[in-house]
Amino acid sequence: MISNLLTKNTVKGVHVEPENSLEFKFNKGQRDFIEYDFKRGPLLVVAAAGSGKTFSLVHLVGRLVREGVYPEDILVTTFTKKSGEELRRRIIEAGIPVSPRMYIGTFHSVFLQFLRKFDRGSRFLNIVSDNPRFTIVGADGKRVFRRVLLSKACGSSYIKEISAYGASKGLLKRGRLKRGILGSAISFFKANMIASHDAIGIEKHAVRFGVRGSLLQQGYSNYERLLIHHDGSDLDDILLRTADLLKRKSELRDSMQKRFGYVLIDEAQDNNKVQLEIARLVVGDTGNICLVGDPNQSIFGFRGAFPAMMLQFEEHMGRKPNIVRLETNYRSSSEIVEFSERVVSNNGDGMGKKVVSDKGVSGVEPEIVASLSPSDAAKVIAGRLDKADNLNDNNTAVLFRINAELALIEVECIIRKIPYILGRPEFSFFRSKNGLVLMAYLVLAETLCGKPVGDKRMLKKAFGRACNVPTRYLGRAFTKEVDSVAKSRKCDVIVAMSEMVGDGRYHGTQWFDGMLDFYGVLNALASIPTLSERASRLYELYLQSGSNEDDEAGGDEDTLEMVKAFVLVAESLEAKYGDDAFNKLVDFYKWTGNSDNQKGVALYTIHQSKGLEWESVYVLGTEEGMLPHKNSLKNDVFISEERRLFYVAATRAKKNLMMIYRQEGFDGNYHSPSRFLEEGGVSIKCLPDGDVMDIHGLDQSDYNGIVKLWNAGESVDSWEMLSSAEQNIYIEKLLKEKVENGEVDE
Repeated sequence: MISNLLTKNTVKGVHVEPENSLEFKFNKGQRDFIEYDFKRGPLLVVAAAGSGKTFSLVHLVGRLVREGVYPEDILVTTFTKKSGEELRRRIIEAGIPVSPRMYIGTFHSVFLQFLRKFDRGSRFLNIVSDNPRFTIVGADGKRVFRRVLLSKACGSSYIKEISAYGASKGLLKRGRLKRGILGSAISFFKANMIASHDAIGIEKHAVRFGVRGSLLQQGYSNYERLLIHHDGSDLDDILLRTADLLKRKSELRDSMQKRFGYVLIDEAQDNNKVQLEIARLVVGDTGNICLVGDPNQSIFGFRGAFPAMMLQFEEHMGRKPNIVRLETNYRSSSEIVEFSERVVSNNGDGMGKKVVSDKGVSGVEPEIVASLSPSDAAKVIAGRLDKADNLNDNNTAVLFRINAELALIEVECIIRKIPYILGRPEFSFFRSKNGLVLMAYLVLAETLCGKPVGDKRMLKKAFGRACNVPTRYLGRAFTKEVDSVAKSRKCDVIVAMSEMVGDGRYHGTQWFDGMLDFYGVLNALASIPTLSERASRLYELYLQSGSNEDDEAGGDEDTLEMVKAFVLVAESLEAKYGDDAFNKLVDFYKWTGNSDNQKGVALYTIHQSKGLEWESVYVLGTEEGMLPHKNSLKNDVFISEERRLFYVAATRAKKNLMMIYRQEGFDGNYHSPSRFLEEGGVSIKCLPDGDVMDIHGLDQSDYNGIVKLWNAGESVDSWEMLSSAEQNIYIEKLLKEKVENGEVDE
């Protein structure tokens, strides 16, 4: 019996009238896209940023339905669930009838349903069964199952083999290969259809992960064996299994080709090899396939994205496509379009697009300013946001390369009462696991100093968060025991643990060394007087011991960057609030825990910003080592992807684009301006006076006095000739002297 997945609606689709007054809105490229005759063969649409590709895709669907194609005959794949929901909404708003059985969504969502119907008799049947042992491993399951398996995959025999190689390269974490590296590698290999036994394929891509191919292969093979043993699968397996079934079962393949008359793939540059292989198998010889995308916006190579598919369409799909180019940018001004195109042209793979702006010249050039440090950069941006109008119109964004950069700008927004929204609320520094653990340490230290924060329940929660980070083998059984001792002796959990340390019954247990270490760290923190020094001590702790092996944030580098950001936040708060800095930090945690703004400045990573747009965009961290990222500097392929990432960030802006170059990075070292700034042909400027005043908390009269003092000296250069960094250094030195002399309050 043929499944519903392969059957068409027996009722003719509702007729859709031609769109009223829409004809004049289409440019030539859009018209060629919307009116394309698939009898000519496959269609490849190369769509520039802001060129109306989604608008055009919606009207292509409408045209097909008007011509009598059943809506459920059309398969539309999108890169994310959110973009799929948005596309469905726009199709409905355009008056196009959408059957509930019309497939609009990610490859995973569509073909998980496929496996539910057609993979009976294999272990993949468990995906839809009630078998409690079976797990699909992915983000929705918090990756718990995957972390356990990867931990086992890096077992003792594996440790011995990689120890000499990995230790010298910083790949080991407490005797194991960093889980972030191995987990990412496995997903990448599966996305590229590289099996665990394919030594040549693994070795070819090992450079991406900085690990010898043979080591990755062993970890990958162990992981696959453990998946089978545990009746497990991961999200990548859904697509691999689908491709395998379609290849092996011609009857099923033929049925799928009859089921879907048209396959439309949005954001094709971000699809991987297995997704495109499925599309090829589903389309077959009909040629009714349309790929829409832009190689210049492919920024998910770490997930296995395969932008070369668009460049090598004929080689991979077996037929030469007809190419339509959408080259008019309706979003950004000419200044921004020309700047971003100058940068990305250095990659040389834009498929012949000649992008022009429909907006014309705005008179506002992209702005690049130099700041001294990450803290200064955050203050500059927050100062400008504070002076801006209509922030609640959701027309402004701050974009950054890594999550750690969010902490400083988030703090400045809170201090100045600037409303903000996050790409994902859980990415708030104050809600992140790292942020909560660091705060837990400080709460415990304050309690040891006789200044408890909150009630016993809050203290207990803080104790549970901190005790096993870094790993001390103090798990749930330990925290239950401490809680039991605290209740029986009517004391708090810290006192209970101290009594357990002195209790001979716990000597020699698996907890004893961990308790000694944890209690020692808390006492050391309690003996430190200032917030910034405590934060620095925590950074040293993480630096020495590595992050928690089960930390969902990933590898050591990500965690250390977050902790370093915490140190900078502490220093910034201390400079502003003095002895009250810790209480302010507690207030920030409470505020963010109860705040879910729907309007305000968007604080997004560049990856999260894909497909979005704002009137004004600030891009943080445009220095070598951040953008391009330090892990990409020695590989031209990775530099090209970083350049595309920069391009995506720049093209989110409609009119105002400001890029911040920080001379001092998160690592405390000097960094030169990003090479992409020079490629864009825009000069780096000194900070305007208003930005300098924001950094140092000066009013106009104070600032004028400092400038006058400098110009009255015997210096060769006038104030205006100094770099931003030189101005900041002089101001900081002068203010420090005035504080020491008692001329101004700290």
